[in-house]
Amino acid sequence: MKYVTLEGQLGTPFANAEAIAERLVHHLESLAALHPLFRRWKPSDTRRHRSAAPATLTWPPDQIELRTWVKESAIFESRSGRKQHVGYDIHIRTWESDPIRADFWLRVDFTEGAWWFFNRVGVTFFVDREDIWVALHRDRKNPFAFIQRGLLDLGVIWDCDWAGVYGGDYRWPGERPVNVSPPRYKSGWMVYLDQARAARVGEAEDISVEKLANGGALFTTATDAIFDHGKAHHTAAAIRLQAALGPLNV
Repeated sequence: MKYVTLEGQLGTPFANAEAIAERLVHHLESLAALHPLFRRWKPSDTRRHRSAAPATLTWPPDQIELRTWVKESAIFESRSGRKQHVGYDIHIRTWESDPIRADFWLRVDFTEGAWWFFNRVGVTFFVDREDIWVALHRDRKNPFAFIQRGLLDLGVIWDCDWAGVYGGDYRWPGERPVNVSPPRYKSGWMVYLDQARAARVGEAEDISVEKLANGGALFTTATDAIFDHGKAHHTAAAIRLQAALGPLNV
């Protein structure tokens, strides 16, 4: 495994660049606390030739600079013959030469009736030629603690209603209706839920549940090792968690 992705659903879309820039400052600081390599970030987009933001973002994070860049990342669509601001699409990454890299993205669509899929945030940690877990061990990082901290920071800082690692549809094949979208609230290795959703989860047998200070909860299906789809007991635990999330997907 050369990479691992942490992904979250935004509970409420951020309607302005100031709010996004403020959260981004906190998240970049939290990522730097995970690994000192995550201090050099550059925008990954096609607007560099006309951007007011520097090619490498200022460190420590500058909220005014980030707000300017986020504004440049606004999405516009034609509605009734008029150009309308409908959201933001931002993407930054750390240096290509770093042995362990991070890739952050955020998609916001605050138009009425926007599909939940278009309001998401995520970060991917990856390496080129080796196993990401081996690379973390070599840097004296505990992979389990590293990913757990990263997921909690993602979920809490961005006010996610759900955030997960190795998230997916873990229903039994017979429970997956034909031509029906995957469940909105997915299972996986680790799943963060905000307070409102955590309170509605059903019985989660043999699933580690950590109650959080903000009222949310962290559910972990594999605590003995890195989650592996090839291990029957890991998959079985993910299926049990998916069943427990059933009340959220009705």
